[in-house]
Amino acid sequence: MELRVIPRPLTVCKVGAVSDIDFTKDFYFVGRTADEISLVAATADVPADVVAREDGWLGFYVTDPGNAGGKPDGVLREESLVDPSGNPGGKTAAESENAEKTIGELDFSLVGILANLSGVLAEKGIPIFAVSTYNTDYILVKEERFAEAVRALQAAGHRFSPYVFYGWEEATVGVCEIIDQTEVLKDEEGACEPETTRGNRAVYSEIETPMMLYDTLSEIWCAETCAPRMREDWTPENKTLGQCSITAFLVQDIFGGKVYGILRPGGNYHCYNVIDGHTFDLTSEQFGDEVLDYTDNPEQFREVHFAKEEKRLRYEYLKEELMKYCAVKRRNNKNEISQ
Repeated sequence: MELRVIPRPLTVCKVGAVSDIDFTKDFYFVGRTADEISLVAATADVPADVVAREDGWLGFYVTDPGNAGGKPDGVLREESLVDPSGNPGGKTAAESENAEKTIGELDFSLVGILANLSGVLAEKGIPIFAVSTYNTDYILVKEERFAEAVRALQAAGHRFSPYVFYGWEEATVGVCEIIDQTEVLKDEEGACEPETTRGNRAVYSEIETPMMLYDTLSEIWCAETCAPRMREDWTPENKTLGQCSITAFLVQDIFGGKVYGILRPGGNYHCYNVIDGHTFDLTSEQFGDEVLDYTDNPEQFREVHFAKEEKRLRYEYLKEELMKYCAVKRRNNKNEISQ
């Protein structure tokens, strides 16, 4: 079965009235009975006054049932449906605004899809929250069990898209609360503790997870942000080439954690992130099928890396372009609200 990840955190809640829901948002499931009005929404879009809420869900949905849907060819109804995440990975940030998936709608005669997926997760003791729509089936899993759920389903033969970078299933941490990086805690020797270096939610609130950051940076990475020694080989198809250190430190700006480096031939370090036990590498795709060792590697510090002026300037450019993206999206959201 083909499954597509929703790259933003979700909330399951109850609201007092349908009028509390802002239907201009692009991702809502609403269920109304005589006893309640339930809502599943992106956490950032949950109404201010709710009766009850449960945060910390992540989700995925079926794009192709394969042979698991009761028909040998995995029959689909139509040719396209709008991506509910509003920012599908594998698409550019610009394309995502009006993107359509050409994956089709599940035929109503298909059987056993949810049973197949939920059965695999039940064997691992992983609770789910399931929702079915006209087009497809969605499964939500708590964030702390998400990576385990992905691995269990992969072991059962199911395939996920669109992410392929190392540790993508671990790239689920949220943006840190506002803490001025000039006022972070210091150790006894006066050095800043990277684990307490947190990003600014007000600046980066539109980037809710590292997966969403990857989607956005896929539009920003370019030859100018690539390391000079690799620039001639950079292409849009190999967009992560030469982007590791500036990307890893930008991840740290937003989500906190530490940056580590894998020693490469020639003496340079390939940088990646570890945040609260979550290890992931947004730029690993540049290595193709090569398997890197992400264990027991030395910590990397921006003061050392940015001693190289050209690297600092590339980092500043990448950061500035990301902030522009966030500002535009924030302004568009405000315009939608005012209308």
